Amino acid sequence: MADYSADDLLWNRPDADTRYFEDLTVVFGHTPTLRYGEAYAGRILKTPTWINIDAGVGFGYAPALLRLDDLRAFYLE
Repeated sequence: MADYSADDLLWNRPDADTRYFEDLTVVFGHTPTLRYGEAYAGRILKTPTWINIDAGVGFGYAPALLRLDDLRAFYLE
């Protein structure tokens, strides 16, 4: 964590291939997953080191929930 400033963690948006930490998973929102392409619109996006949980409710997509115990995604209809 010491490699990143508070601004890095609050305001930067990773590319789909950005890798952060090998020993923990970063979970964030406020960047709708549709930013990564139409295939991700309305879906939680999981990569090897981070998960974006902003499925795009503000754009009309259904809310999504992520259960942290097992990282299972649930989508409301």
